[in-house]
Amino acid sequence: MTTMDTIEGLSTSEQKIFKEVLRLGQTSAGRVTKNLGFHKGTVYNSLRRLEEKGLIGVKEDATRRIYSINSLSLRKRLAEEKEQHEKKVEGLKKILHAAKQNEKADEGKVLVLSGVEGFKTFFDDLYSWAYQTKKEYYFMGKGNEMVEHLGEDYYQRTQIKKKRLKLRCRVILNNISRRLPVKKHVVGNVRYLEMDYLSPVSTWMYGNTTVIVLWGSTPLQTIVIHSKGLTDSYRSFFENMWKMATP
Repeated sequence: MTTMDTIEGLSTSEQKIFKEVLRLGQTSAGRVTKNLGFHKGTVYNSLRRLEEKGLIGVKEDATRRIYSINSLSLRKRLAEEKEQHEKKVEGLKKILHAAKQNEKADEGKVLVLSGVEGFKTFFDDLYSWAYQTKKEYYFMGKGNEMVEHLGEDYYQRTQIKKKRLKLRCRVILNNISRRLPVKKHVVGNVRYLEMDYLSPVSTWMYGNTTVIVLWGSTPLQTIVIHSKGLTDSYRSFFENMWKMATP
């Protein structure tokens, strides 16, 4: 980070396209191409690299892909740079503030993160939120997917960190998880529920955010939905399931 809106490791075209997406909030590749006057191939290649680096997220409507700033990744970078480069933090804070302003103006915003690194970006944000707010988060799912897709060592480390930070959570797992590796590592207030259908989907709820992870997709898809109404609805469903579940 060298100025308020410059991020290290990006080419000149990537810097300009990143700033344009930041300015617009949500945009298509065509609009960026028109506004900057770049060659279409340059824009598409730069957007792809920015997505791979976790700096932007993408969702698809009926006819096109819509790009927006990935504030979760920016939050992670802020935490990392604050420890090492105090002078660089102010610039990233300004970018993150601008991204948050876009989010506030867009209730119901959907951010799609691709691959394992996208999932880890979300998971870091979840723990950061739980630690800073001291509030409880909620999870529903089979329960062993993180072990299967990210490895037992990674999952164990997340649970050790959860315990060390004293993060609060309530967890509903499929009863089959009692016989799977997740059982010996999972930390939190855990209950089990008999589910006939083993859905390849996991759901987290925290604050006004609902996160749905599609474990069966290639690459892995993490869908982050900022919506108080939707999260309240999922949380109500969770509470009903919690009453039916057993320790």
